[in-house]
Amino acid sequence: MRQGERGNSYIEVIISIALVGIIGTSLAPLFANMVSTSEKMKRETRLVEMGGYVGQYVLRWAQFSPNSKIFGIDFFEDGTELELLSGERRINRLTFGNALPSSDDPITDHYKTKILFWETDRVDRAVAQITVWYDANLNNELDLTESHYELSTIVTERR
Repeated sequence: MRQGERGNSYIEVIISIALVGIIGTSLAPLFANMVSTSEKMKRETRLVEMGGYVGQYVLRWAQFSPNSKIFGIDFFEDGTELELLSGERRINRLTFGNALPSSDDPITDHYKTKILFWETDRVDRAVAQITVWYDANLNNELDLTESHYELSTIVTERR
């Protein structure tokens, strides 16, 4: 290799290292953002899955005979909660709950639900408003910054 060619190789190596450095520093924030976005999407998907589970829970509760429940649908007024006595909001502690479909990610105490009844003036039926959220600060309240999922359904009590 001649002297001039060796100098050109050094310049090419320096330029290559500089380009890798520039590309690496410009992509580093994207990788960090991608991890947090991936975690958020996983949590949102989990909330939708748990929303369906809590909806099934409410339908199972409504199908119990009114004589076997402490309170039937007729007891509730607009804006009252289903888990009235216990005050329990953790999804993994619902009174009539079946096991959630198997998953690699267990239900933690961060996942909460609130089940409210509306339009309770109907006979043996009401609208159940279900809110499921990820309680990041574990204060049992849905804050504006916390991920959540809401759905409503009409439940009819079996007679």
